[in-house]
Amino acid sequence: MRIVSRYLALEFIQASIVIFLALTVMLLAADLLLHIDDLTAKPANALRTMALNFLDGLPVAIPMACVVGAAWSMSRAVRFREITAIRCGGIPLQYSLLPILAVGLLIAAGLAFFEDRVLVPIRGALLQADLGDQDVNAPRPRLLNDRWWYAKGSFVLSAEEFNGDASVLTDVSVFRLDDNRKIVERIIADEAAFLEENAWEFRNARTIQFGGPERFARSTAPTLQMNLGLSDQDLARAVPPSEAMTLRTLRRRVRKLEKIHDPAAPLLASAYHARLAQPLSILILLLLVIPIAIGDVERGDSLSRALLQSIAVSAGFWGVWVFAILTSRSGILPAAIPIWGACTAVSLFGYWRFRTINE
Repeated sequence: MRIVSRYLALEFIQASIVIFLALTVMLLAADLLLHIDDLTAKPANALRTMALNFLDGLPVAIPMACVVGAAWSMSRAVRFREITAIRCGGIPLQYSLLPILAVGLLIAAGLAFFEDRVLVPIRGALLQADLGDQDVNAPRPRLLNDRWWYAKGSFVLSAEEFNGDASVLTDVSVFRLDDNRKIVERIIADEAAFLEENAWEFRNARTIQFGGPERFARSTAPTLQMNLGLSDQDLARAVPPSEAMTLRTLRRRVRKLEKIHDPAAPLLASAYHARLAQPLSILILLLLVIPIAIGDVERGDSLSRALLQSIAVSAGFWGVWVFAILTSRSGILPAAIPIWGACTAVSLFGYWRFRTINE
């Protein structure tokens, strides 16, 4: 039985690799044709866009390659009477197919690790790359260790959170520096609201001055205005998108935004759970496709019919997936419920279909 299972698993792996390479060539060729004018005018921007499109397509291309690979290899095994030989030999067919599911699970785990450790950092670097006309040496706000930091001239700004809808920074600290880069003043405020032309209004401001006749001189003011050389749009552009965050960073951001009831919390929570669940689509689709590939060819249907039905089933799954994502982003339910609920329901249906395979 081990030899048979190994043979079926190797056939599936080989077919999936061939399909994946074919999909990769087709996607790159199509993207190249779409950006052929940009490659002539602005090659750097065009290559960056093509790289981002390729990285975004990998998490879907790999499951689809496994779907077509499974349908192809299983249909061939039936057509050449290999499945019939397995049954005649008294070998349980479902157990013989389990290694294919195990390979799918390993691919899913590898895809999750590769996306989080390789694709996400590369995607973040490409998104942060300044390939336009902006000055790369100009100071820009950055989100580091869950706090906003911005340094320009003689001051350093630090803030806990930025609400893009209200253009407000919360838990703000501004450090003024002298010519020797020593801190001479610190301004603390509960929040800072953007006014216009890089001006911000600090509310409930407390000022601490260092040095002078007294070691610490403290003062308070209901409001205090400062020109930070920074606009709310600069901060909005600096917010890293969810696809450029690792799972660990996403989890921290979700917890932080949920505590302050930020409107962006459902979107990030949806991205976090979708990133966790999407690699499992490989195993789910294999559970759905294998019974189709074996059953259809046994009834005399062609290989093309089996492939079309497998692709149709995959399209149905992705339709359910999109509906679950949209529901999780709406905030009607916690993001985990629609995403993991859809995966669980389709998985149970796929397991039932797999168990109906005739021995």
